[in-house]
Amino acid sequence: MKSSFLLISSVLMFTHGQDDALTVSQMDRSFAPGALSISAGQTVKVINDDRFVHHVQSKHRNLKVDSGIQRPGEYIEIAFAKQGIYELTCAIHPKMSLKVAVD
Repeated sequence: MKSSFLLISSVLMFTHGQDDALTVSQMDRSFAPGALSISAGQTVKVINDDRFVHHVQSKHRNLKVDSGIQRPGEYIEIAFAKQGIYELTCAIHPKMSLKVAVD
């Protein structure tokens, strides 16, 4: 328990100050919000706020993402460098989809 607290504290300290990152929640077999419009160079933080495991993936030619299993409370930060329309999905829950428009 003590080591878990230290790990979480370290992660929170590491991400503090990244004001340009937008947060997306994974909960109830959906991404919330389900769609984003951002500028190239912005980062999206996808956090598992559920009590079940999730996953984040993208197979877009300009964005290869595979988070692996995300346990409750875990997150991934994804930088969108190029313009385009991207779809992030959960390999565990195939109906979960997040559309990201990058301009």
